[in-house]
Formats: sequence, structure tokens, C-alpha cells
Amino acid sequence: MTKQDPIEIYQSALKRGKFLLQQCRDCGLFNYPPSRKCPHCAEFSWVWREPTGKAVLQSFVLLAPVLVGIPPVMSPRKVIAQLEEGPKIAGYVGDVDNEKLYIGMLLSAHVGRPSDSEPLQIVFYNKEQGSREW
Repeated sequence: MTKQDPIEIYQSALKRGKFLLQQCRDCGLFNYPPSRKCPHCAEFSWVWREPTGKAVLQSFVLLAPVLVGIPPVMSPRKVIAQLEEGPKIAGYVGDVDNEKLYIGMLLSAHVGRPSDSEPLQIVFYNKEQGSREW
């Protein structure tokens, strides 16, 4: 019997509205993106855990305006945030104006859709605004 691919497990959980991370049974490392072998201790023994969702904004990109006088925009509001458990994850920010984003901002990770046409994925919300609580 073949073990299910870790990426398939992760994506299947997302489709069910659950955010799961791998945690190594041997060294305790939380891992993202999903993989077969632990990048820390090289073991193949994982358990799937639901993270707290607590995150800190690490990076975002504002694109320079093409036309003079047009303010910069972030498209498509993509960020990288570090989860409390350790891994850094790329996702979308759902409720923060571009000019209010700052490195170190507290965020809350949830499964959602950045827009109606996109699949379920990780969306971050500004904890300070209280739109989504942990």
C-alpha cells in the first residue's frame, strides 16, 4: 500500500475548509510546504496538526505605478507571513488597505477565497482590526 502524497493530503484538507500542517513525530518540527521527509532530521514520520493561525507579516510587494499620479497597488494582495509554529507561508491578505500594511503586523490565517473565482487557500486577516479572531 502506497502512502498518500503529502501535498494531496494538504490540498484535500483545504478543500474541506481545514488548514493543516505537518509536524515531525521525531523532532517536533512543523513543516511547510508538505514533504515526505523532514528537512530537519530526515525522518519520514509525520502527524497532521491544525495550527493556531497566529502569524506575523514578513513580506509584501507594492508594484510601482505605470502612470504618473496613479498610486501603487498590491496585486493580488499577496503576502508572506510566519506562523507561530515556525513555517513561512505565502497567502493573501483579506482586509487591510495597502497603506496600512507593515512588516511585523499581527495576522490571523484562515482558509478562504481571495475572490469568488479562486479555490480555497490560506487568507490572512488583520488581527488588530478584529475582523477575524484566533
